Amino acid sequence: MSRTENLAAAADVADADPDAAATATATDHAAACTPIRTPEEKRAFVHSVFETISDDYDKMNDIESFRMHRTWKRRLVEQVIESLSSVASLAPDTSPTILDVASGTGDIAIALAAALPNAHVVGLDFSENMLAVARRRSESLSPEISRAEFIWGDALALPFADNSIDALTISFGLRNLPDYEAALREFSRVLRPGACFFCLEASYPTSPVIKPFFRLYFRHIMPLMASLVVGHRQQYQCRQYQSVLKTRLSVVRRLF
Repeated sequence: MSRTENLAAAADVADADPDAAATATATDHAAACTPIRTPEEKRAFVHSVFETISDDYDKMNDIESFRMHRTWKRRLVEQVIESLSSVASLAPDTSPTILDVASGTGDIAIALAAALPNAHVVGLDFSENMLAVARRRSESLSPEISRAEFIWGDALALPFADNSIDALTISFGLRNLPDYEAALREFSRVLRPGACFFCLEASYPTSPVIKPFFRLYFRHIMPLMASLVVGHRQQYQCRQYQSVLKTRLSVVRRLF
């Protein structure tokens, strides 16, 4: 498969949910939602949501996925480790550079740094509040555990040179980006030839039996739980944010 075809395949994963195109912004305590019409509006909306929910993000991930997201992310980390061990272009004494885009509170970056002490692991996110949580989590680890570096950055304009990254991951973050194809082109730019890109993403179930219950859960039950547990019903009720948060099916795809 060519690199262009790989990019198209990843974009198809991002677009797999027919409701993903329904974008919205919360405007009042009744969580009224109005359409977002531009990439800039989507970026601002997603940023405001993550800045608001950063302290409760991990708790809600556990609740909404019944802690299954931990298993999915662990599998992603295992795949990255396996891929790096088999990349012929890496010399035995090489220190690979791994970039985790939309790193959020740092689950993937922290796990990769702990498992690969010789690697330079960077977690990048555009929400300072989410990064603050990631840094606190990293700093709380035992001193002997290797730590990831966390930096602010834009997924559509990565602060890295061409062909400088040995592995790139993004976990439940592709849907948050205002331009999927532009992001994938940027990922391709910074990856070395032969490097691997891992995308952990979600999509609607295809079963006509399961799908209605799935919609019920994410449109009504999950916002109620968010209100009761963390007080963020408004942020979880808009259809756009529900499409961002859907962790129903995990997809780990090796695209490069």
